Amino acid sequence: DEYCETEPFKVLQAFASWYSGAAAHYEGMAIPAMGGNIATTLYGASAPRGGMHDYFHAILRCALAHGAVVRTCCPVEEIIIRNGQAAGVRLRDNAAWGEKTIWADKAVVSAVDVRQTFNKLIGPQHMDHGLLQKVNDTSLKGGSIYVSHFLTRELLRLRPKFKEWGHLTGGYYPCDSREIYYDHVADVDGLKGDPTMPAQRVFWIAVPAARFPSTDPQCTIPNRYLISPFYVFVPPPEYHVDGPDAINKYKEKL
Repeated sequence: DEYCETEPFKVLQAFASWYSGAAAHYEGMAIPAMGGNIATTLYGASAPRGGMHDYFHAILRCALAHGAVVRTCCPVEEIIIRNGQAAGVRLRDNAAWGEKTIWADKAVVSAVDVRQTFNKLIGPQHMDHGLLQKVNDTSLKGGSIYVSHFLTRELLRLRPKFKEWGHLTGGYYPCDSREIYYDHVADVDGLKGDPTMPAQRVFWIAVPAARFPSTDPQCTIPNRYLISPFYVFVPPPEYHVDGPDAINKYKEKL
């Protein structure tokens, strides 16, 4: 209210900050949330170009240049514990990498949340009961982003009254009122279930196809166009009131 003038712009910034991982309604998180929003949405103003997504790619390229090996499509089944220390990981049977056991040279670093790390990957059998209880008492906060991708034969077009916008098929919607923001937050952080609002009030984010130059196509299939990502915020599966698989049953409506 102090720095943004119009209601739609305020709502947009609130949603974008929430989607950036540090919601403004968490105590003490307004500035970090806005910072994440700025790094993500100010196209061309961040370094490297593209905001946090390209920042991730820069970190990845740096790791590769220093000898790191990145294995994709290799989900981890468990973290191997020896004498009370993480010694390596065992991949799932369907992992793309042939050898399913990878031993650590120095340390094992988990890229999932603390509750999944200690309950599923390490397991209660290796945990002190008191520490495990502290882990389970930790609130993950936030939510999950349900991501859809649209592959089309033609670029999506806006309605005639918006024709001067060209093919800017993306953005944030709806941003009419902060009540939409409050209702969406209540569904995700309060009720922890599927959206209760009418479909026309459920907020979504889509990256505009026009954001990417023709020299950097997002789809390499001839005569096809990719609208991606298309985001809708939902509760974390572990927190969903109807169980971890509930959102998959609801995906057709999303």
